[in-house]
Amino acid sequence: MAFSDDEMYELLNFFGYGQAESDLWFLVGHESDGSIAELERRLNLDSLVSMEDALDVLGMSWQKFDQQNLLGQGNALAKLYLLLEGKKPTATEVAKLAKEKLFTDKHNSFLIPFYPIPEGPEFRQQITSILPKFLDHSTYRQKAGKLRSEFLREALDQYKPKLIMVAFDDDDTAVEELLTGYNMTSHAFFSAGWDTDTVVIKIQNLADLVDEQLDTLATYITENCLPIDPMRDFGPIKLSKTEEAHIAKKSARAAAFAKRKTNTKHNASDPYCVCEECLRYDR
Repeated sequence: MAFSDDEMYELLNFFGYGQAESDLWFLVGHESDGSIAELERRLNLDSLVSMEDALDVLGMSWQKFDQQNLLGQGNALAKLYLLLEGKKPTATEVAKLAKEKLFTDKHNSFLIPFYPIPEGPEFRQQITSILPKFLDHSTYRQKAGKLRSEFLREALDQYKPKLIMVAFDDDDTAVEELLTGYNMTSHAFFSAGWDTDTVVIKIQNLADLVDEQLDTLATYITENCLPIDPMRDFGPIKLSKTEEAHIAKKSARAAAFAKRKTNTKHNASDPYCVCEECLRYDR
């Protein structure tokens, strides 16, 4: 299947899972796995979506999502949250928090995939037929990385989270560009930096850390970040005016196409008129 330019930009402009107003953003820089069929389902996701709704739309369990999109880091992140709350987490508490609260619409956590299009072997091999705009996978990575870096820089300027945790496998110039200005310095097993509003911690994989390292990380966050309430309740997800307008436009477009069989006369007052001439407005 070939995705149109509009569909491609919609996929690349996906924001994340949970509350963008959260104090802690978890930015995953590695390329996630996934099928072409999943890409089609992702077009049904809002740009901001709770984990519950995302799992429903994608048709997958939390465990599968964790392995595919988080490299199994969900439990480690849940344990860090409990440490920040001042608890000595048990395995039961960790599993419950990871499965039932992380990246939900009320929890103080926000997951952002730096590359939101799953890049399984099928995608990499067939990219020219899936996304005709790109000549090859390396060109796509370069362009997508630049687009995402610009998109997330604007989001950071708007939301100003207190803490960003960045997890990725290898050095990525697009991720490095995003972190420019935070004056990153190396520590024992992580790098960290900050600006006026936000502390950034960069690691390879949170799930690789032993308990002592997670304790050290929690202490560093407590001592260097603005105060974080790990279990802050936000209420329902709120979209920005731009995102609300995008959803309204998408709904109006869908309604217009639904009327196609019964309404073919030109209606100048309808910006989504479905006459034969106007149906070409988005081509």
